[in-house]
Amino acid sequence: MRRLGTSFDWGRERFTLDKIMTRATYEAFVRLFDDGIIFRSDRLVNWCHHLNTSLSNVEVEDVQLAGRTLMSVPGYPANEKFEFGVLVHFAYQIEDSDERIVVATTRIETMLGDTAIAAHPDDTRYKHLHGKFARHPFVGRHIPIITDAEFVDMEYGTGAVKVTPAHDFNDYAVGQRHNLEFINLLNEDGTYNANAGSYSGMRRFHIRRQIVSDLQAQGLYVDFGAWRSSPSGLRAIHLLVRGKVDIDQEIGKIEKKITKTTQVKDTAAKKTQTPKYIAAVPDKIKQADQAKISNYDTEIEALQNSIRAFLVLKGDE
Repeated sequence: MRRLGTSFDWGRERFTLDKIMTRATYEAFVRLFDDGIIFRSDRLVNWCHHLNTSLSNVEVEDVQLAGRTLMSVPGYPANEKFEFGVLVHFAYQIEDSDERIVVATTRIETMLGDTAIAAHPDDTRYKHLHGKFARHPFVGRHIPIITDAEFVDMEYGTGAVKVTPAHDFNDYAVGQRHNLEFINLLNEDGTYNANAGSYSGMRRFHIRRQIVSDLQAQGLYVDFGAWRSSPSGLRAIHLLVRGKVDIDQEIGKIEKKITKTTQVKDTAAKKTQTPKYIAAVPDKIKQADQAKISNYDTEIEALQNSIRAFLVLKGDE
């Protein structure tokens, strides 16, 4: 650095884990928590059962499929292939009626976590079903039929959409708007938990096969077709198991803090010559989708433990 001609104040050199730096980090976290800027909340994360960790959106890639594709999945035998790129249509039976409502999904195994069926409020095909319930064939759950103009495109597919708030980011938003139940199906190892009823203990992609067979046995399976969408992929291991509720994450109120940061940036810009690429950072963050900046990893727990120790030393706990 010296050979490059940098003019740092070497007397103020610091290592990231120096005690003074660590203390400053804890102090900042505690202040943000006390101000209500950081708070506990449930959010969806990208969870990989093979690595047993959550992943940021930056670590997730989409694999584009031309149609039905058989692929191997990390954590399963290498010679075992699973079906992707297929849109499965199946029916829910309307309660107290002979009528059925058909929905479609590329991840049929998530239907065990369905807590609603959504239709467009202007779709005349389903107006008589608004406010009624469908019966879940495997877990006995009463599934309300709701309307959502923002979520449903009545010109697409059947115009009826299954809603699984705990296992899809778009469905999560619908669940929040309609105060739906969030039912997590996955254990951390990729097996299904007790919420899956008789499928509890089975592995996710084995359930994918089994549910198709069970729907056929009940006469609820309609058909399947190729679908241009794809499973998410992890750079290192091809596929990522999507959609698991990560409990008690620390989520920041980004908008509030970025507003303050922008004010500081504007004030500093008047006094210093700040490079444009640095000055633009707060604005770029502000424009980002909040869901994409809330993917915190499990080191939060370790940080919380360290902060508790810090508060004890401080005499604040």
